[in-house]
Amino acid sequence: ARPELSASLLPAQKFLAATNTVDAKYGVWLTPTSLGKRLGISAVKVNKRLKEMGLQISNHKPAKGEPSYLPTEKGKKYSAMTNATGSNGDMTTYQHLKWSERVLELF
Repeated sequence: ARPELSASLLPAQKFLAATNTVDAKYGVWLTPTSLGKRLGISAVKVNKRLKEMGLQISNHKPAKGEPSYLPTEKGKKYSAMTNATGSNGDMTTYQHLKWSERVLELF
């Protein structure tokens, strides 16, 4: 990759990390916002239900770049962590917890 090009892609990388991810083996990984759109509820309600179902826990006082929620052992088979760096020179690696489309079957 050309350095001058990679710097210009940083904003796009951060944006993509906060969106859905497609994986050839496991299909589409969705953000809580996207899950909520499919279910007709808010991302806040999605996260609350995922906690109630025992699929995730709150990450209390996460450090910069860490996600607000972490998967439980039960939730790991339905979730994946994705990484992206920040934008505008922010080289922090941000982690995002995303969910397999399969988790929709549990709602």
